Amino acid sequence: MLDKYIIFGILLISLLIILLLLLEITIFFIINDFSVPTKSLPKDIHNILVIYPHPDDEILTTGGFIKKYSKDRNITWVILSKGEKGTPNGNVDLNLKEIRSEEAKKISKLLNVKTFTQYDFEDNGMEKQRDNLEKEIIKITESYQPDLIITYDLAGLYGHPDHIVTSEIVTKIAKEKNIKLWYASNSKRVLDMASLPEHMAKDPKFKEKRKYPNMKIFVGLSGSITKSRGIAIYKSQKQSFTSAYPVKWIPLPIYNLPMVFEYFYEE
Repeated sequence: MLDKYIIFGILLISLLIILLLLLEITIFFIINDFSVPTKSLPKDIHNILVIYPHPDDEILTTGGFIKKYSKDRNITWVILSKGEKGTPNGNVDLNLKEIRSEEAKKISKLLNVKTFTQYDFEDNGMEKQRDNLEKEIIKITESYQPDLIITYDLAGLYGHPDHIVTSEIVTKIAKEKNIKLWYASNSKRVLDMASLPEHMAKDPKFKEKRKYPNMKIFVGLSGSITKSRGIAIYKSQKQSFTSAYPVKWIPLPIYNLPMVFEYFYEE
């Protein structure tokens, strides 16, 4: 009798493993766009500036990239705010400043970033601070002399005003100083499937400025595991991450494991 229960248990576990593998394989082919060419980071790029408005903007779009290339390139990661409006309703929670700053510090260690800087520009109010923001970003580029800058595209991924103003300033500076610029993006299929907070957009035509990727970088399982670890560190934003995925009952690590590529539009 006991042997029957053992056999049943083994069969059940085996079935669950097979179902999990099938789910991972399905997700792998859904989220990865093989029509986008895979490229490597050029060897002549040594100094890289990754700049985003908020803590957590980086982890899904460039977390694997930063982790991979921090071993032999000089990567500077800059966050422009402390994310005090990172609440489900977008209201100010000043306690989040300290919480999200601590989370970002932990992420910088996870990603092995050589230089990490976080500013305190107003969350969801950067348009009002455009002049000061531009002056600061100019100082940053003059200080670190990047060969490559990575940020959001001019659509701000989903129209977030802070994402857009950051991208507009960075794009302007990159062109004036002749610095290579990559927009962090994702495949059209993934962006269409994701439940992004587009209600935050002030420009109803922001999607017309969206740049779909023209290249992808292989970050491997190490990169996808880094994303999962990063999301776990960003505990304050768990609801935000969970709400973005199309099927809510699937655990985030199951979604993230097949994310072995990161997508960019190269200007």
